[in-house]
Amino acid sequence: MTLDTPPKKRKTWVTVLIVLGAIVALSIPVCGVLGAIAVPAFLRSVKKSKTSESAMTLVRLQSAAEYSWQDTCEFPPAFAPTAQVGSFCGGAKTGVNFSAKDAFAKYSATLPDPSYFAYSGTLEEDAEGNKVYRIRAQADFNCGGDVHTTEVVVVGKKDESGSCTAESQPSVTMYEFE
Repeated sequence: MTLDTPPKKRKTWVTVLIVLGAIVALSIPVCGVLGAIAVPAFLRSVKKSKTSESAMTLVRLQSAAEYSWQDTCEFPPAFAPTAQVGSFCGGAKTGVNFSAKDAFAKYSATLPDPSYFAYSGTLEEDAEGNKVYRIRAQADFNCGGDVHTTEVVVVGKKDESGSCTAESQPSVTMYEFE
């Protein structure tokens, strides 16, 4: 009586082990390709979806600034950043502190709370004496790197007859997804 495995069964096990080894050997490069291409593409699409929040919010704030200028020849008050930019690194949401909330609410403009972005508004005057209102949305997607910034500018003009018109410039994005 012998305990040896019959030759036919031994061949079957060897074949199974060779096939499993080939599957493992082929899956490692596939995982490498996924890690090198698919994951960064997925993360970029996630960041891009987060920027849609700022695009919609900037349009609302821009429209409110235009209506305010055309209505009263005054822009809403300037406002400090609604959150500390570094406080939500990596694209996490944070609560907002919107000091000009009442002035914008008059024109149905609100901010999402919590938000992926910090919003701010500054008021200045250009060389021709026109009022310039800059509205910015900033997010730190990479924790300490360059800050993703989108800015819209509304220029308020007053003609000789006292009529007030607002002209908006196209939005500008700096350090996109940096």
